[in-house]
Amino acid sequence: MTTKHGAMGKGELAHLYLPHISQRSATNTLMQWINGHPVLREELEKTGLKPRQKMLTPLQVNIIMKYLGEP
Repeated sequence: MTTKHGAMGKGELAHLYLPHISQRSATNTLMQWINGHPVLREELEKTGLKPRQKMLTPLQVNIIMKYLGEP
């Protein structure tokens, strides 16, 4: 993974993956993807990700993109 991304809101990232639906729905879908992927979820938990966290750190964004691909 060579691309590095900055911090961004969870909803902002979700909307990049799912631009055709509302940001709230996109966020819910992104969280379903994360929760349905045990390895991804575990890596994010190791970074301190909390369920209600609104902002994602650059590390968390890059981990998500490592498993889900670039939006």
